[in-house]
Amino acid sequence: MLDSNIRGLFKKIEYQIANLKGLFSKNEKQMLDNINDFKKDNEEFKDNLEYTLKVHTENKSNPHGVNKNQVGLDQVDNVKQASESDFNDHVDNKDNPHGVSKSQLGLGKVIDVLQASKEDLDTHTSDLENPHQVTKKQIGLDKLKNEEQATLEQFNAHVDDKNLHTTELDQTKWNNGQLVKITKDTGEPKIDLRSNTDNLLQALIGNKSSMSTYYAGGSVIGLPSNRFIRGISYMSDLENGQVSRGWTMAFDSSNTLFTNYYEQSWTGWKRLLTSNDIKTSFVEISLGNGATHGTNKAMCSVVGSALYLKGEVITSLGVVFGSLPISYRPTSTRHVSIPVFGTSGSATLVISNNGNMWIDTQLVSNASNITSYGLDHVIPIGE
Repeated sequence: MLDSNIRGLFKKIEYQIANLKGLFSKNEKQMLDNINDFKKDNEEFKDNLEYTLKVHTENKSNPHGVNKNQVGLDQVDNVKQASESDFNDHVDNKDNPHGVSKSQLGLGKVIDVLQASKEDLDTHTSDLENPHQVTKKQIGLDKLKNEEQATLEQFNAHVDDKNLHTTELDQTKWNNGQLVKITKDTGEPKIDLRSNTDNLLQALIGNKSSMSTYYAGGSVIGLPSNRFIRGISYMSDLENGQVSRGWTMAFDSSNTLFTNYYEQSWTGWKRLLTSNDIKTSFVEISLGNGATHGTNKAMCSVVGSALYLKGEVITSLGVVFGSLPISYRPTSTRHVSIPVFGTSGSATLVISNNGNMWIDTQLVSNASNITSYGLDHVIPIGE
């Protein structure tokens, strides 16, 4: 039975295989038909595409609608252009086809007259005989005379002549002249002192046998005043290498003139008085301690190194009756004999270096009759 079943199964399989073969054959034919149809359709499509492309490419009527902007010709107008022959004829036309004027060429001021030829111009420019008749005044030489000038060789010989316009006697005189400078090359004073350790008088001695100008600041040692000064000095007569004599004059910044003389040592500064210095100008003496003026007021003045007193004072013996201004005071105490009024006799006036004044002693006939003391006197105020 098993065998019968197997055979039945094989039959069934064979049948199914036969069915599959029939189905495959049918499908194979259908597939071949489809392929052939596809090939046919493809050939037709290619033919249509080639035809369409040919029609498109042969279309010269701008099938894509391209405009002049897209091809970079947006500035070009759609007008008729000249032919090449017409253009060439225009280019070759030398008779001003556009009617250009001289103003358009920047020559509006040029006159239409015959110009000189180049030959004429060259002849004119090479003419060195003053064709325009230029005068010496026109070229700024109207002051010159028409005279022969020295040649370059003659001029150079004149420049190189060491005896130029002078005689040997003149040159000898100049060569033997005094060449010592009294200032620096800049014109500044030869001696310049500014430090408070500088000593003017020592510097002048140290300048040996020479005349010099100098400047000294107000703090320099040895000045005639406490102001800065400018002066001139002459030191001479060297003995054993040292100056033995000399002098100097100096002006301070108040325009006061001083002199000093050196002979082994400096004799001391002297002030030269001016006409204003010797004018007597009196000021009133300030009184105190009960003192009063007499008939004529007590007054004082200084001329040079002298104190001038005048007038009368009423005061008591031994009492400071007045004080002199600072610039009127003596350098040391002075004792002066003065007259008394109201009785006969005299008294001693004392003036201290602080300016105080008093009657120290008196020799009179009757002291009770004294009405005042006379001050008229000239008193030295220097050493």
